[in-house]
Amino acid sequence: MKKLRTLVVVHSSLVPPENLEGHPEKEIEQWRTEYDVTSTLRSLSSTIQGERSDAEQQIGTIIRALLQRGLDDGTFRADLTVEELGFLLGQLLQAAARMTAEHVAGVEKAAALITSVFLHGTERRQDATAGEAG
Repeated sequence: MKKLRTLVVVHSSLVPPENLEGHPEKEIEQWRTEYDVTSTLRSLSSTIQGERSDAEQQIGTIIRALLQRGLDDGTFRADLTVEELGFLLGQLLQAAARMTAEHVAGVEKAAALITSVFLHGTERRQDATAGEAG
């Protein structure tokens, strides 16, 4: 089998070590998801490229611009800042990565959950067929 080469893009403060030895649990909590993802990829015979390039900055710039546009056009709540929205989105992405790594949900389901929760929250949705009965 051909060895895969994977670029993992994470915030510079969340780059995990190659193993957990010697790290206190409090510290591990900060980058647990990133560690789980990279260790899973390594176990699948991937080569992890940990070099930080301009890609992280470029992606961050694009995401911040999209979030700002959402604030400007009223898609997002006006009481939230771009930084807060970015943090929330980042946490949802980490949760989705963990769900996928731990086989709680597949990639498609995790992506759908991120989209739904980020755009609509966790409020109960009306059943589209509920109005048809009666």
